[in-house]
Amino acid sequence: MAATGNVAHYIASTSKPGWKYDFEKMTTAAWIFYSSISVIPIGVWFALGHLNHSKSLVEVISIYGYSLFVFIPTCVICVFPSESLRWTSIILSFMISSIFIVKNLGNLVIIQNPERNRSTKTKGYVLLGVILACHAGIALLMKLYFFEYAD
Repeated sequence: MAATGNVAHYIASTSKPGWKYDFEKMTTAAWIFYSSISVIPIGVWFALGHLNHSKSLVEVISIYGYSLFVFIPTCVICVFPSESLRWTSIILSFMISSIFIVKNLGNLVIIQNPERNRSTKTKGYVLLGVILACHAGIALLMKLYFFEYAD
């Protein structure tokens, strides 16, 4: 994220002298990645335990980590100086990633046990909503922090 964000910023500012590499973006990207790959899955794992599901922590971290893979080519696409292309790729990546999460975790918390009561299904829907909201936050942060430039 940080490297491609800086490359995109360089391309966007080629007409302006004095461009500098923004190293702060590297530390921010590391913080975003490592916190999203650890904090969110741990929270999901605890919530799954509360809903009496036996998914291991490693499985939840793997599912969430694999869901973030689609953002790697998106970062490369966002180097091109087209706002519509950037927004389209971010939104498309969010949708693909969200579908992956819902197919892997939604089946577990909502569909797998049809005899579950209404309260448990509602909690499952709330859990998926929170996961997707966190995911949307990461996608928006990626676009607005790494690939947005003031003139």
